[in-house]
Amino acid sequence: GMGPMMAGEFLWTIGSAHRFPSFGRLVRYAGLDVQNGKAPKRQKGQRVTWNPQLRTALYKLSENWNRNPEGIWRARWDGWKVWYAENRPHILDEKGGKGHIHDMARRKVQREFLRNLYGLWWEYEEETSYRGGD
Repeated sequence: GMGPMMAGEFLWTIGSAHRFPSFGRLVRYAGLDVQNGKAPKRQKGQRVTWNPQLRTALYKLSENWNRNPEGIWRARWDGWKVWYAENRPHILDEKGGKGHIHDMARRKVQREFLRNLYGLWWEYEEETSYRGGD
């Protein structure tokens, strides 16, 4: 689900997994943290607390997943939409409830992807620094 251009974008915007002492810091940097039950949004006159390029890259990646109905990340996304619809039905009653569940599931899967990427990247950097940077 990710080509070389998008992979390069992730490498460029994140730089190194070791920049982030925890996964939560990376989530905040990506703009995927939820505060008071809402995803952060740009507000006029205020600085953003996340990296807009990384957030956009994650959005583009999830759009690629959405176009591939046989992909594993699309299956996870659809699974979370079903879970939210069954376990949080009050969201469907709200205005735009289906869209809200769609976005909640998108953020959940983006976080799962980022968690996998962070873990593998961290391991790789540990291994290569141990071997002398090969």
